Amino acid sequence: MKPDLEELCKCFPPSLLDAWQKGDYAMLTDSKASTYIKGILIEKAKQRQGRRFFGEAFIASRIEMK
Repeated sequence: MKPDLEELCKCFPPSLLDAWQKGDYAMLTDSKASTYIKGILIEKAKQRQGRRFFGEAFIASRIEMK
């Protein structure tokens, strides 16, 4: 049995990317992600401040974890 795959398109305000690039990770700390995932994302964010990881972190912080 194949797992279900859901495709989503999420948009973000440019202010989130600006804050991210300045080291403000509030979008992660205030997210719906589990505490464990938040910790991983914040540590990686400190090392990978580029736009690509921002997108990955944004999506990971917006989807409900099961």
